[in-house]
Amino acid sequence: MNVIWYLSDIHACGTVRADVPARALNDLPDMNVVVKEKLSLSDLGFADVAVVQRGCCGQRLLDMNKLACSGIPVVYDIDDNLLEVPPFFTDAYEYFCKPESREALTQCMTSAQLVTVSSAYLGDSICSSSGVNVLTRVVSNCVDLGHADLTSTVRKDDRFIIMWHGSAIHIHDVHLAAPAIAAVMKDHPHVEFWSYGSMEKKHYEEFFPDDLMDRVTVNGWVAPEDLYRVVSLADVAVAPLDSHEFNMCKSPIKWMEYAAVGVPTIVQNAFPYAELPDWVGRADDVDSLQAMLDQHIQGKRVGEGARCRKHCKEWYSSPVVAREWEGVLKDALVL
Repeated sequence: MNVIWYLSDIHACGTVRADVPARALNDLPDMNVVVKEKLSLSDLGFADVAVVQRGCCGQRLLDMNKLACSGIPVVYDIDDNLLEVPPFFTDAYEYFCKPESREALTQCMTSAQLVTVSSAYLGDSICSSSGVNVLTRVVSNCVDLGHADLTSTVRKDDRFIIMWHGSAIHIHDVHLAAPAIAAVMKDHPHVEFWSYGSMEKKHYEEFFPDDLMDRVTVNGWVAPEDLYRVVSLADVAVAPLDSHEFNMCKSPIKWMEYAAVGVPTIVQNAFPYAELPDWVGRADDVDSLQAMLDQHIQGKRVGEGARCRKHCKEWYSSPVVAREWEGVLKDALVL
Protein backbone atom coordinates (compact mmCIF):
# COMPACT_ATOMS: atom_id res chain seq x y z
CA MET A 1 0.00 0.00 0.00
CA ASN A 2 1.38 3.40 -1.02
CA VAL A 3 0.58 6.11 1.52
CA ILE A 4 1.35 9.82 1.44
CA TRP A 5 1.18 11.60 4.79
CA TYR A 6 0.89 15.40 4.60
CA LEU A 7 2.44 17.10 7.63
CA SER A 8 1.08 20.10 9.49
CA ASP A 9 4.65 21.07 10.43
CA ILE A 10 8.13 19.58 10.83
CA HIS A 11 8.89 20.54 14.44
CA ALA A 12 5.96 19.46 16.62
CA CYS A 13 2.76 17.61 15.73
CA GLY A 14 4.09 16.75 12.29
CA THR A 15 6.89 14.74 13.86
CA VAL A 16 5.04 13.24 16.82
CA ARG A 17 1.82 12.38 15.07
CA ALA A 18 3.04 11.55 11.56
CA ASP A 19 6.76 10.99 11.07
CA VAL A 20 7.19 8.70 14.09
CA PRO A 21 4.39 6.24 13.17
CA ALA A 22 5.30 6.49 9.47
CA ARG A 23 8.79 5.17 10.18
CA ALA A 24 7.30 2.16 11.93
CA LEU A 25 4.72 1.61 9.20
CA ASN A 26 7.53 1.35 6.66
CA ASP A 27 8.86 -1.66 8.59
CA LEU A 28 5.62 -3.56 7.95
CA PRO A 29 5.21 -5.80 4.88
CA ASP A 30 3.72 -4.14 1.80
CA MET A 31 3.67 -0.67 3.37
CA ASN A 32 5.32 2.29 1.64
CA VAL A 33 4.75 5.58 3.45
CA VAL A 34 6.04 8.93 2.21
CA VAL A 35 5.93 11.92 4.56
CA LYS A 36 5.87 15.44 3.09
CA GLU A 37 4.42 18.90 3.64
CA LYS A 38 2.88 19.84 0.29
CA LEU A 39 0.93 18.03 -2.40
CA SER A 40 2.58 17.48 -5.79
CA LEU A 41 0.70 16.43 -8.92
CA SER A 42 2.84 13.29 -9.06
CA ASP A 43 1.25 12.22 -5.76
CA LEU A 44 -2.02 11.65 -7.58
CA GLY A 45 -0.55 8.79 -9.59
CA PHE A 46 1.26 7.24 -6.65
CA ALA A 47 -0.89 7.14 -3.53
CA ASP A 48 -3.40 4.44 -2.68
CA VAL A 49 -4.48 6.42 0.37
CA ALA A 50 -3.52 9.80 1.89
CA VAL A 51 -3.40 11.11 5.44
CA VAL A 52 -3.89 14.86 5.83
CA GLN A 53 -2.87 16.31 9.15
CA ARG A 54 -4.95 18.98 10.95
CA GLY A 55 -5.33 21.25 7.98
CA CYS A 56 -7.53 24.27 8.56
CA CYS A 57 -7.01 26.50 5.54
CA GLY A 58 -8.52 26.71 2.09
CA GLN A 59 -5.41 25.29 0.41
CA ARG A 60 -5.54 22.13 2.51
CA LEU A 61 -9.16 21.62 1.57
CA LEU A 62 -8.32 22.10 -2.12
CA ASP A 63 -5.58 19.47 -1.79
CA MET A 64 -8.03 17.04 -0.21
CA ASN A 65 -10.46 17.62 -3.07
CA LYS A 66 -7.71 16.94 -5.65
CA LEU A 67 -6.91 13.67 -3.92
CA ALA A 68 -10.57 12.68 -3.74
CA CYS A 69 -11.18 13.55 -7.41
CA SER A 70 -8.28 11.25 -8.28
CA GLY A 71 -9.97 8.40 -6.42
CA ILE A 72 -7.58 8.49 -3.47
CA PRO A 73 -9.25 7.95 -0.07
CA VAL A 74 -8.30 10.59 2.49
CA VAL A 75 -7.87 10.18 6.25
CA TYR A 76 -8.02 13.50 8.09
CA ASP A 77 -6.01 13.43 11.32
CA ILE A 78 -6.60 15.74 14.29
CA ASP A 79 -4.72 15.76 17.59
CA ASP A 80 -6.07 19.02 19.06
CA ASN A 81 -9.51 20.58 19.14
CA LEU A 82 -8.55 23.75 17.32
CA LEU A 83 -12.13 24.98 17.62
CA GLU A 84 -11.66 25.28 21.40
CA VAL A 85 -8.44 27.32 21.57
CA PRO A 86 -8.67 29.36 24.81
CA PRO A 87 -8.89 33.17 24.58
CA PHE A 88 -5.60 33.74 26.43
CA PHE A 89 -3.76 32.08 23.51
CA THR A 90 -4.46 35.25 21.59
CA ASP A 91 -3.12 34.79 18.05
CA ALA A 92 -4.39 31.24 17.64
CA TYR A 93 -7.70 32.13 19.29
CA GLU A 94 -8.28 35.01 16.88
CA TYR A 95 -7.38 32.86 13.89
CA PHE A 96 -9.68 29.99 14.81
CA CYS A 97 -12.51 32.36 15.66
CA LYS A 98 -12.63 33.44 12.03
CA PRO A 99 -15.62 31.85 10.26
CA GLU A 100 -13.47 30.89 7.26
CA SER A 101 -10.97 29.03 9.49
CA ARG A 102 -13.70 27.13 11.32
CA GLU A 103 -15.50 26.35 8.07
CA ALA A 104 -12.29 25.05 6.43
CA LEU A 105 -11.60 22.71 9.34
CA THR A 106 -15.18 21.46 9.37
CA GLN A 107 -15.14 20.86 5.61
CA CYS A 108 -11.87 18.96 5.92
CA MET A 109 -13.57 16.69 8.46
CA THR A 110 -16.64 16.05 6.29
CA SER A 111 -14.59 15.56 3.11
CA ALA A 112 -12.54 12.67 4.51
CA GLN A 113 -13.39 8.96 4.53
CA LEU A 114 -12.23 8.79 8.14
CA VAL A 115 -11.22 11.25 10.83
CA THR A 116 -8.52 9.99 13.18
CA VAL A 117 -8.08 11.44 16.65
CA SER A 118 -5.60 10.85 19.46
CA SER A 119 -8.27 10.24 22.13
CA ALA A 120 -11.94 9.34 22.34
CA TYR A 121 -12.58 12.56 24.28
CA LEU A 122 -11.09 14.59 21.43
CA GLY A 123 -13.31 12.80 18.92
CA ASP A 124 -16.45 13.65 20.86
CA SER A 125 -15.30 17.21 21.54
CA ILE A 126 -14.36 18.11 17.95
CA CYS A 127 -17.65 16.73 16.62
CA SER A 128 -19.56 18.73 19.22
CA SER A 129 -17.60 21.94 18.54
CA SER A 130 -17.94 21.64 14.77
CA GLY A 131 -21.56 20.54 14.80
CA VAL A 132 -20.84 17.66 12.41
CA ASN A 133 -21.08 13.93 13.01
CA VAL A 134 -18.27 12.12 11.20
CA LEU A 135 -16.76 8.65 11.41
CA THR A 136 -13.85 8.89 13.87
CA ARG A 137 -11.21 6.36 14.84
CA VAL A 138 -8.92 6.67 17.84
CA VAL A 139 -5.22 6.09 17.13
CA SER A 140 -2.84 6.75 20.00
CA ASN A 141 0.17 8.96 19.81
CA CYS A 142 3.43 7.03 20.04
CA VAL A 143 7.17 7.25 20.63
CA ASP A 144 10.18 5.81 18.83
CA LEU A 145 12.01 3.71 21.44
CA GLY A 146 14.76 2.87 18.96
CA HIS A 147 15.53 6.55 18.51
CA ALA A 148 15.30 7.02 22.28
CA ASP A 149 17.84 4.26 22.89
CA LEU A 150 20.27 5.69 20.33
CA THR A 151 20.20 9.28 21.59
CA SER A 152 19.53 9.10 25.35
CA THR A 153 22.42 9.69 27.73
CA VAL A 154 23.28 9.18 31.39
CA ARG A 155 24.08 12.16 33.60
CA LYS A 156 26.85 11.52 36.12
CA ASP A 157 26.65 14.08 38.93
CA ASP A 158 24.87 14.62 42.24
CA ARG A 159 22.28 17.08 40.97
CA PHE A 160 18.59 16.19 40.92
CA ILE A 161 16.93 17.60 37.80
CA ILE A 162 13.21 18.35 37.55
CA MET A 163 12.19 18.97 33.93
CA TRP A 164 9.24 20.31 31.98
CA HIS A 165 8.89 21.03 28.28
CA GLY A 166 5.95 22.50 26.45
CA SER A 167 4.65 24.82 23.76
CA ALA A 168 3.23 28.31 24.22
CA ILE A 169 -0.20 27.00 25.25
CA HIS A 170 1.44 25.68 28.44
CA ILE A 171 2.61 29.09 29.64
CA HIS A 172 -0.80 29.31 31.28
CA ASP A 173 -0.03 26.09 33.23
CA VAL A 174 3.10 27.43 34.96
CA HIS A 175 1.23 28.34 38.15
CA LEU A 176 0.24 24.71 38.66
CA ALA A 177 3.82 23.48 38.99
CA ALA A 178 6.23 26.34 39.72
CA PRO A 179 5.31 26.88 43.43
CA ALA A 180 5.82 23.17 44.19
CA ILE A 181 9.14 23.06 42.35
CA ALA A 182 10.33 26.20 44.14
CA ALA A 183 9.38 24.69 47.52
CA VAL A 184 11.40 21.50 47.02
CA MET A 185 14.34 23.49 45.62
CA LYS A 186 14.34 25.56 48.80
CA ASP A 187 14.46 22.38 50.91
CA HIS A 188 17.01 20.54 48.74
CA PRO A 189 20.03 22.56 47.52
CA HIS A 190 21.03 19.94 44.96
CA VAL A 191 17.72 20.19 43.06
CA GLU A 192 17.53 22.14 39.80
CA PHE A 193 14.68 22.94 37.44
CA TRP A 194 15.18 22.79 33.68
CA SER A 195 12.47 24.17 31.40
CA TYR A 196 12.34 23.70 27.63
CA GLY A 197 10.02 25.13 25.01
CA SER A 198 8.08 28.38 24.89
CA MET A 199 8.33 29.35 28.56
CA GLU A 200 10.72 32.21 29.35
CA LYS A 201 12.42 33.29 32.57
CA LYS A 202 9.85 36.02 33.06
CA HIS A 203 7.15 33.35 33.40
CA TYR A 204 8.92 31.86 36.42
CA GLU A 205 10.29 34.91 38.25
CA GLU A 206 7.19 35.52 40.35
CA PHE A 207 7.38 31.98 41.75
CA PHE A 208 11.13 31.61 42.31
CA PRO A 209 13.09 33.96 44.61
CA ASP A 210 16.35 35.35 43.22
CA ASP A 211 18.47 32.83 45.13
CA LEU A 212 16.55 29.96 43.50
CA MET A 213 16.53 31.42 39.99
CA ASP A 214 20.24 30.57 39.82
CA ARG A 215 19.16 26.91 39.70
CA VAL A 216 16.45 27.47 37.10
CA THR A 217 17.59 26.84 33.53
CA VAL A 218 15.25 28.04 30.77
CA ASN A 219 15.92 26.78 27.27
CA GLY A 220 14.19 27.16 23.92
CA TRP A 221 12.43 24.64 21.73
CA VAL A 222 14.07 21.24 21.38
CA ALA A 223 14.44 19.87 17.85
CA PRO A 224 12.71 16.49 17.41
CA GLU A 225 16.01 14.71 16.81
CA ASP A 226 17.34 16.02 20.15
CA LEU A 227 14.25 15.45 22.29
CA TYR A 228 15.15 12.08 23.81
CA ARG A 229 18.73 13.16 24.52
CA VAL A 230 17.45 16.19 26.42
CA VAL A 231 14.66 14.53 28.41
CA SER A 232 16.95 11.64 29.39
CA LEU A 233 18.91 14.15 31.51
CA ALA A 234 15.98 14.53 33.91
CA ASP A 235 15.46 12.64 37.16
CA VAL A 236 11.74 13.38 37.16
CA ALA A 237 9.43 15.38 34.92
CA VAL A 238 6.23 17.30 35.56
CA ALA A 239 3.25 17.70 33.23
CA PRO A 240 0.88 20.36 34.63
CA LEU A 241 -2.33 20.91 32.75
CA ASP A 242 -4.96 23.55 33.45
CA SER A 243 -8.58 22.51 33.19
CA HIS A 244 -10.07 23.91 29.99
CA GLU A 245 -11.53 22.12 26.98
CA PHE A 246 -8.51 22.51 24.72
CA ASN A 247 -6.25 20.87 27.31
CA MET A 248 -8.73 18.12 28.09
CA CYS A 249 -8.55 17.03 24.45
CA LYS A 250 -4.83 16.31 24.68
CA SER A 251 -3.15 12.90 24.79
CA PRO A 252 -0.59 11.62 27.34
CA ILE A 253 2.27 12.36 24.92
CA LYS A 254 4.33 14.25 27.54
CA TRP A 255 4.33 11.18 29.78
CA MET A 256 5.26 8.96 26.81
CA GLU A 257 8.26 11.07 25.80
CA TYR A 258 9.84 10.83 29.25
CA ALA A 259 8.81 7.20 29.71
CA ALA A 260 10.64 6.34 26.47
CA VAL A 261 13.93 7.08 28.23
CA GLY A 262 12.91 5.69 31.62
CA VAL A 263 12.13 9.02 33.31
CA PRO A 264 8.99 9.12 35.50
CA THR A 265 6.55 12.00 35.14
CA ILE A 266 4.17 13.47 37.70
CA VAL A 267 1.14 14.33 35.59
CA GLN A 268 -1.88 16.47 36.32
CA ASN A 269 -4.81 14.41 37.57
CA ALA A 270 -6.82 15.25 34.45
CA PHE A 271 -8.60 13.41 31.66
CA PRO A 272 -5.70 13.21 29.16
CA TYR A 273 -3.81 11.02 31.64
CA ALA A 274 -6.75 8.90 32.78
CA GLU A 275 -5.72 5.98 30.54
CA LEU A 276 -2.37 5.61 32.30
CA PRO A 277 -1.93 2.99 35.06
CA ASP A 278 -2.92 3.83 38.64
CA TRP A 279 0.70 3.73 39.81
CA VAL A 280 1.63 6.77 37.68
CA GLY A 281 2.13 9.85 39.86
CA ARG A 282 -0.82 12.23 39.62
CA ALA A 283 -1.04 15.68 41.21
CA ASP A 284 -4.37 17.25 42.12
CA ASP A 285 -2.83 20.53 43.25
CA VAL A 286 0.43 22.25 44.20
CA ASP A 287 0.61 20.51 47.60
CA SER A 288 0.27 17.00 46.18
CA LEU A 289 2.81 17.79 43.46
CA GLN A 290 5.26 19.01 46.08
CA ALA A 291 4.75 15.85 48.14
CA MET A 292 5.40 13.58 45.14
CA LEU A 293 8.46 15.55 44.12
CA ASP A 294 9.79 15.10 47.66
CA GLN A 295 9.24 11.35 47.37
CA HIS A 296 11.31 11.21 44.19
CA ILE A 297 14.07 13.39 45.62
CA GLN A 298 14.27 11.19 48.74
CA GLY A 299 14.47 8.03 46.65
CA LYS A 300 11.09 6.66 47.71
CA ARG A 301 9.87 5.96 44.16
CA VAL A 302 12.92 4.13 42.83
CA GLY A 303 12.11 1.91 39.86
CA GLU A 304 9.15 3.94 38.61
CA GLY A 305 11.09 5.10 35.56
CA ALA A 306 11.77 1.52 34.44
CA ARG A 307 8.11 0.70 35.01
CA CYS A 308 7.11 3.67 32.85
CA ARG A 309 9.42 2.50 30.08
CA LYS A 310 7.95 -1.03 30.18
CA HIS A 311 4.37 0.22 29.96
CA CYS A 312 5.28 2.65 27.20
CA LYS A 313 6.88 -0.14 25.16
CA GLU A 314 3.81 -2.35 25.51
CA TRP A 315 1.21 0.30 24.67
CA TYR A 316 2.72 3.37 23.00
CA SER A 317 5.81 2.26 21.07
CA SER A 318 5.68 3.11 17.37
CA PRO A 319 5.59 -0.55 16.16
CA VAL A 320 2.51 -1.16 18.33
CA VAL A 321 0.68 1.97 17.17
CA ALA A 322 1.74 1.36 13.55
CA ARG A 323 -0.56 -1.66 13.58
CA GLU A 324 -3.43 0.65 14.60
CA TRP A 325 -2.60 2.93 11.69
CA GLU A 326 -2.35 -0.01 9.31
CA GLY A 327 -5.91 -1.01 10.21
CA VAL A 328 -7.20 2.53 9.69
CA LEU A 329 -5.51 2.85 6.29
CA LYS A 330 -6.88 -0.48 5.11
CA ASP A 331 -10.37 0.51 6.26
CA ALA A 332 -10.11 3.81 4.38
CA LEU A 333 -9.58 1.87 1.15
CA VAL A 334 -12.90 0.05 1.43
CA LEU A 335 -15.17 2.71 2.94
